[in-house]
Amino acid sequence: SSLDLVKRESSSVSTWISSPAWQEKAIPEDKPSQSVIPEPDQRLVMLYGLEGFSTILLESQIQGTTCIHLKTQATTLDKQFLEISVQVFEKIQESLKEKRRGTTLIQIVLSASAENQLFTSLIGVLKTAHLENPAIRGQLIALDGNQTQASLKAKVQQIGYKLEDSLISYQEEISQTNSWKEITE
Repeated sequence: SSLDLVKRESSSVSTWISSPAWQEKAIPEDKPSQSVIPEPDQRLVMLYGLEGFSTILLESQIQGTTCIHLKTQATTLDKQFLEISVQVFEKIQESLKEKRRGTTLIQIVLSASAENQLFTSLIGVLKTAHLENPAIRGQLIALDGNQTQASLKAKVQQIGYKLEDSLISYQEEISQTNSWKEITE
């Protein structure tokens, strides 16, 4: 009977308890030779909290890239988050409306400061955009304060080869991705 089937299946169910954790993960310095991931046809890089970096220089260094600074005049964290979220949403909407051929990689790059941790939740907006249009891929990259224009360019370009990683953090030049860690008692 169906009741017997339910009883048999329920005996094989187990519980796995986990929590999110950062895990060190190497990022290739060059495009992998056997890469199944083609270069994106367009790349949109949005910088937040990194005002000292040149968007024009980054655009000239990475082919097919549009780069902007996300800016806010708000003084409280909740209002800053709202303004930045709206800007990200509007830029993604523009990308969806343009219906460009090929793939678009959207990368949000921000300072990994404690006050910017809330902004890592913008990865949800990027994942939703990908669900709406599989040709749009998104990554959120959190960088520590020890970056130069050259290192910013290298990281943006290198991380673009690792599309399976959508949330990447750099701490003292060590790249980490967000994963799940089992909680054992």
